Amino acid sequence: MNEMLKGEMPTTAQWRPAGHFTVKHGWINDPNGLIFFKGRYHLFYQYNPHSCDWDSMHWGHAVSPDLRQWEELPCALVPEEPYEKDPEGGCFSGSVVIDGETMYLFYTGTVHREGRLIQTQCLAVSRDGMHFEKYDGNPVIAQAPPGCGGDFRDPKVFKADEKWRMVCGGSDNDAADPSSHGMVYLYCSEDLFHWEYQGILFRSDDCSMFECPDLFPLGDRWVLTASPMNRPDYAPNRWIAGKMDFENCRFEPEGEGVIDHGTHFYAAQTYPDRDHTLQTTAWLGGWPWMPWIRNHGPLALEGTRGILIHPRKVTADENGFPRWQADERYPEPAFRESGNRRIYEETDAPFTCQFSCPADQSIRLVLDEGDEKTVTFTIDRQTGTMTADYTCADNDSQYGVRTCRFDPSVSDSVRLDCDGCVITLILGDGFFQYTTLLYPPSKRIRVEGLKSFIPK
Repeated sequence: MNEMLKGEMPTTAQWRPAGHFTVKHGWINDPNGLIFFKGRYHLFYQYNPHSCDWDSMHWGHAVSPDLRQWEELPCALVPEEPYEKDPEGGCFSGSVVIDGETMYLFYTGTVHREGRLIQTQCLAVSRDGMHFEKYDGNPVIAQAPPGCGGDFRDPKVFKADEKWRMVCGGSDNDAADPSSHGMVYLYCSEDLFHWEYQGILFRSDDCSMFECPDLFPLGDRWVLTASPMNRPDYAPNRWIAGKMDFENCRFEPEGEGVIDHGTHFYAAQTYPDRDHTLQTTAWLGGWPWMPWIRNHGPLALEGTRGILIHPRKVTADENGFPRWQADERYPEPAFRESGNRRIYEETDAPFTCQFSCPADQSIRLVLDEGDEKTVTFTIDRQTGTMTADYTCADNDSQYGVRTCRFDPSVSDSVRLDCDGCVITLILGDGFFQYTTLLYPPSKRIRVEGLKSFIPK
């Protein structure tokens, strides 16, 4: 205690991000909708207002004029109805759409009855974006599709071919059983209240459950994203692009990849911003079934857990496949150069480091925490690999050693964004992204092996 009073121990304030959304108090996880409505952005998210632990889920609600300054509002949805009131259930994840002057909130009501998980799709309506009324006819989808196990959730609603469409994630058995198969189910509606089951849109052989599916157009393709459970490589997010036939419920994949390769990036969801540009937000967190998640970090000392990323723009690469661009950049801190090193001075404010890594070299980015504690990112352009080594990190950032592949032919630009505990490494202007949560006492960055720099 005396050491803390002397200021020799870090405080949690330095880890709270400034450019990414988090709440003043409580637990948050999946984003459930980010929509521009009546002159401002409305953000909805999974929320427990009573503690910083996961519990019966509410829908949190915040508004912003610019996606930077947020005002937290009372909960949009509170689990009070029989189809959602449960200490281990609640108003689970979903999405939001606007039709005319009305906002429609779709979510999964979750309860446990006689040892069974029961998940149904439900609807709430708002005409002012401030007051929310649950539909008297809930649930709008009362039964899981044929052959579906108890896991049936996360409705994402959108319009295509003049009809409303909904994709839901599921499992053909039990999401906790690695031998199960992840499923995506498709529904359609004329009026948002009455839904018709169309069939299985996608079935996966390498995961037990598809959580938080999304489906959106990009050029002449449609892109399906989801967070798979129990995938062998435990990738927390995935995209699949291909041709879509809604009337026949047929999706033909033509390419796939990972949105963000990092330890913390889950439940991604797209939305159109005020200029109708497609953006993505996601939860920066993890579940205990992920092998690298040991705890939820020291921000809980402030009574909060969970962060949502600042939105990333969705664009197409030269082959028409998706990529995600983080356009929000921070000031570059002071640095000094010594031989093939660049050393960035310690700062508590959000910052961006930018440099180049030509094809004939490899570089290391070392986050020096002091007391021989480090996190090291090694970028090898010759082999097309990025290795994150956390073995010497602080106790809250022990994620082991992770190696990811990238296309070495993309742009040689390298960027590191640091905002509180959120660290994002970006290669090739968004062709590769790696987001992780770190809790170092200091943020002194060393870049080693540099032969050239991007001009300022």
